[in-house]
Amino acid sequence: MAGTETLTNKSINLASNTLTATSSQIASAVTDETGTGALVFGTSPSLTTPTIGGTGANFSGSTSGTTNLRASATAGATTITLPATTGTVVTTGDSGTVTSTMIADGTIVDADVNASASIAHSKLAAITAGRVLLGNASNVPTATALTGDITVDSSGSTSISNNAVTNTDLRDSSALSVIGNATNASADPADIAAASDHQILRRSGTALGFGAINLASTNAVTNTLPIGNGGTGVTATPTDGQLLIGNGTGFSLATLTAGSNVTINNTAGSIV
Repeated sequence: MAGTETLTNKSINLASNTLTATSSQIASAVTDETGTGALVFGTSPSLTTPTIGGTGANFSGSTSGTTNLRASATAGATTITLPATTGTVVTTGDSGTVTSTMIADGTIVDADVNASASIAHSKLAAITAGRVLLGNASNVPTATALTGDITVDSSGSTSISNNAVTNTDLRDSSALSVIGNATNASADPADIAAASDHQILRRSGTALGFGAINLASTNAVTNTLPIGNGGTGVTATPTDGQLLIGNGTGFSLATLTAGSNVTINNTAGSIV
């Protein structure tokens, strides 16, 4: 039957009939009996490959379970799980910022930091001037003040306490040698070795080394050489004609005394 039939206060049983209409016709014709939308579905409707879209579309009302959002043009199922909280989802495709409130405490590990991150020192916790980072007993880097004979300031300059260096702290030297500078200019210390017995350390020209004394040199030997060491033990300067005369314990300076019929003339360097 062609035409339009108007039904007032009547119901239509579609159990054995088909209602043909467009979506817009259905949306404008179906009344809302239990919800607030234009079309209300049952508790567990089955929608075959639906595409639901719209500006400002909202998915709400779920009190349990998980709402899955499937990425487009992706093989297989891609599940995006959203936390049960209100906030902004930050992805690599936007300019959002990840803040500390989005990261659980204690979850960032060493592998999460790029090896070439070059983290500025100013981003690290401040430490007291003059302290250095040392591993403590638990292998944790700790700002530690240096103690002992060496101190360091905030500029990195170190200093050694007075009288802190002992003989055992020095390097080993070669046998039968002293440590010094044998040259006539500033230089690092070096070993100065004695080559043979009875040599002494003396300056010879512009060099310092072990050797024999040149008695012909002025001031080569000073003071009085005792008799036991091959000297005279006499400290006074002799006058004209004086001789070294044994006195039982050493030597004395004296002149010859003339006897009968003997004349002695004492002159410089001679006795006549």
